[in-house]
Amino acid sequence: MCRLVFLFLVVIASCAVMSGCEDASSWAPRGEVKFLDLAEKLDAQNAKTGILSYSITNCGKSKISGSVFAFTLSTDKAKYRYTVVDENGISAGTFIYGRFSVPYVANDEVGKLEGAVVDSVQFQ
Repeated sequence: MCRLVFLFLVVIASCAVMSGCEDASSWAPRGEVKFLDLAEKLDAQNAKTGILSYSITNCGKSKISGSVFAFTLSTDKAKYRYTVVDENGISAGTFIYGRFSVPYVANDEVGKLEGAVVDSVQFQ
């Protein structure tokens, strides 16, 4: 009888463990970076700057405690590569907005939002 109860408990515990545990990778931080807008302006010294607005969305189940992404902004005359480190926490299912300024080499450069491409991302 004791053996039967022990076997029953082992079966129940095995079923609970197998059905209740998800793959550990499903809890890894996951997110998405999107560029929303590109504005261009001249500053007081007549230097042109592109200002990229972006969003970082937490698509996973765990909180994102930090984000790092690399991107390329192509204008009609040059390509600019930058890395953004964002230390804002993002709860699961939510998003944040940010901006990044890209100083242009020439004042007659023209950028387009389509020229902004995310090269790599990492979430913590």
